[in-house]
Amino acid sequence: MIEAWEMSQGGIRVKKKIAALVSAMLLLLSTGVIAFAEAPTEETEQSKPVIMGVEEDTEDIYLTTYEEVASNSDSILYADMQKGHFALQDKSNGHIWYSTPNDSLTDNITIGSDKWGLRSQLIVRYLFEEDVLKAVAPSETNSQLSCIEEGSVTVKKIPNGIRVDYYFGDLGVTIPAEYCLQGDSLSAKILLDEIDEGDGCLITDINLLPSFGAGNAQAEGQLLVPDGCGALINFNNGRDRLAYESMIYGEDLIETPELKTTKTEAVRLPVFATLMDNAALMGIVKQGDGSASIRAVNGNENRGYNAVSTVCHLRSLEHLTMFEKKGNSVVGRLTAWPEGAEEYEVVYTPLKGEEATYVGVAEKYRNYLIEEKGLIAKVQQPSLSVDIYGGVDVKATFLGFEYSKIEKLTTFSQAQTFLEKLYAAVNMPLSVRYLGWSGDGILNKKTPAKATAMKKLGGQKAFTSLAEFLKGTDSVLYTDVDLMQFRKGSEKRAIKNVFNETVEQTERLRSVFTIRLGLDAVKFITPQDLYGKAETYLESVKRQGLTHVSLSTIGNLVYSNNSAKNGFHRYFFTGEMEKILKLYHEAGLSLSVENGNAYAAVYVDRIYDAPTVTSGYDIFDEEIPFYQIVFHGYVTMTTTPMAQAMEASSNILKTVESGSELLYGGMYAQSSVVTGTRYDYLYSTEFSLWENEAVATATRYRDLLNTVYDETITGHRAVAVNVMETTFSDGTRVLVNYTEEAVTIDGVTVNAGDYAVMEGVTE
Repeated sequence: MIEAWEMSQGGIRVKKKIAALVSAMLLLLSTGVIAFAEAPTEETEQSKPVIMGVEEDTEDIYLTTYEEVASNSDSILYADMQKGHFALQDKSNGHIWYSTPNDSLTDNITIGSDKWGLRSQLIVRYLFEEDVLKAVAPSETNSQLSCIEEGSVTVKKIPNGIRVDYYFGDLGVTIPAEYCLQGDSLSAKILLDEIDEGDGCLITDINLLPSFGAGNAQAEGQLLVPDGCGALINFNNGRDRLAYESMIYGEDLIETPELKTTKTEAVRLPVFATLMDNAALMGIVKQGDGSASIRAVNGNENRGYNAVSTVCHLRSLEHLTMFEKKGNSVVGRLTAWPEGAEEYEVVYTPLKGEEATYVGVAEKYRNYLIEEKGLIAKVQQPSLSVDIYGGVDVKATFLGFEYSKIEKLTTFSQAQTFLEKLYAAVNMPLSVRYLGWSGDGILNKKTPAKATAMKKLGGQKAFTSLAEFLKGTDSVLYTDVDLMQFRKGSEKRAIKNVFNETVEQTERLRSVFTIRLGLDAVKFITPQDLYGKAETYLESVKRQGLTHVSLSTIGNLVYSNNSAKNGFHRYFFTGEMEKILKLYHEAGLSLSVENGNAYAAVYVDRIYDAPTVTSGYDIFDEEIPFYQIVFHGYVTMTTTPMAQAMEASSNILKTVESGSELLYGGMYAQSSVVTGTRYDYLYSTEFSLWENEAVATATRYRDLLNTVYDETITGHRAVAVNVMETTFSDGTRVLVNYTEEAVTIDGVTVNAGDYAVMEGVTE
């Protein structure tokens, strides 16, 4: 008699007669729910989900029995009512996206924990309470090993989908999730307020649906991650065995490492995608984006799958080094749970045909922002953007006594003289952002309460003259304010780490990365105090009659406050920023921010220094202007200031490729005034060094910018190695050649390091 092995709920293997198993499998085969290892036909693929690689001795824990649980005009949701696995079918083309790969039984590449994570819908990081003090990092488990193999999953139908309760018996933890159809999308939620951590277990992170839509070792496709401007990871590129993971809206400032020698780009958009031939799966973090990260794994010699997902961060483990003189002793402590957080939600949308590209994903995400967040087209008239650096405070001495003084980099009258000359030369409006025009200059001592023109720079009369000149030329003046950072003032208003220490950022010498002595560290105001500060400052803005305000850091920085008495979880941070942005927007102000996280873009007219590069990780294969494709034609954007760009010539080409505005930043004073100070990044920005280049570049670019500034980007592709083509909604095509040799595309020759325009030509 043939015999088989079966896993019981208690984890003990017992022999069973094969007859019952064979009967059950025959029934499943007859319904098309389970198939053997041969590839599915097109007809099968468009009917019901299939499981590949099933053999006679396959254990029940690795079988998935699908049944239809919900449907609408767009999609069908199938689910295994025992294990909670599901499959989402797009009715328009029959394509099926599996929550865990349907061919994992045939995978002979993936090893170690990745193999179990591949078959899981949740990967959980945790610590037991008694281990926190000495823990180096959280431990990890997954729903396949801890739940399914132990038979501790409960599944029930709910309207439009299923609810799955994952009981991790080894932890004593229950995590409930819901998977439901939502129009043409699927909503995946972790019900945070219903999580039961049992007795003594503390969850730190939950990786939701780590392999939803994964592509295997034979598949061709790409993973889209919004790192910086946007990056593509080719399936099975074999690079970097470690996963890519980056926090949405940037790393928490409370966890900034002491020594960071490389510059990385932040994730500004809570969107990601898996791209395949004629099909794509886009994900948007709808709730909890402030405390989420994007995670991507690529196929290599030890991993047979490619997938992108998100991680919900609920607690973080911080460390404190004690007794340094007697030998280091490191102690750990966990941050608090986000009390009041109800759900973590990611919405997945299948795309097909021409939509199944990164341009299609960008358009779909833009439509989401329009429908769900109220984004409207607010693109401003095309301009040459200019940052003016006003005043900075520096250390000085008198008779041996040290004091702080304001160094004038550009007075209001100097700025006006230069801008009058620049405007006449380029014959186009200017978009001016004045940094350090008020208060303590570019970097606050105290968080500002008044919008008052600095007397050292000429006072109110000179400022008014500058503003009136710009208004008369249809130019705009954004007065910059930083409501978040300060160096002096009450420690009670500064964010703390979990050990109740004030979080401080120090300046470092770039050559040897040691701390610069004698400089005040930068602190960050608690999120709870930000709105009140913003209200007070807004009243001053109204009294001054200002119409354009740059809330630079509000759209850029994200952090938490881990004080035991006054804690604030990062989960809620974006909501606080939206309240401030809405307050200023409803006051009738034209707003700008720097870098521009997604939640800010809805409220602003301009994004200065929009991300134009990626972090450049080895796992990346292509750098794309995904960020610009999302917002072009709706929000005006500039590229990186020329003086701060790694390569000015490449930065100009990126400006043209994305149809953005040029940005130059400068000062009237000589560079020597900032040499050796914390402002030495402004070295070589005096007007005279870049004025002629700016005039020549802007004059040449002016006609193209005037043509495409309010158009959306409808196409983007590589037409040759390092030669990019952008198509705008009016049909204009722009070719950008990043190589060192001339190329000819469709009869048009593009010189090395240059660009060419084919106006009104469609593919």
